[in-house]
Amino acid sequence: MDASPHTLTDRFAYTVPTGKKAIVSLLSATIQRRTAATTLGLAQARITMRGTTAISALLQNNTVGEGRLIGVGTSALLSAGDQVVGSTSDDSTGGTVAYLLVAHLTAFDA
Repeated sequence: MDASPHTLTDRFAYTVPTGKKAIVSLLSATIQRRTAATTLGLAQARITMRGTTAISALLQNNTVGEGRLIGVGTSALLSAGDQVVGSTSDDSTGGTVAYLLVAHLTAFDA
């Protein structure tokens, strides 16, 4: 997804349903500058689990094509009510940034 500058915006959220648990096996955040900003600011793609940042890809570079990829294999166990949220932001003026957020979860009966 390409986006122009914006405040912190949730792109997806998953809440483990009542009576279920979930295993998180992969988290990935990718960010890439698509067009140059007029005034450069910090851009980020992040995923939080239980309200705490699990991974964050940060970019403060105005070079078109420059990017960051953060990926982690994990085996986190989530309980009913726990949440995974993917968010993006860009404090720049002008320009665009591409974002890709991935969370692989497997839910099962508790």
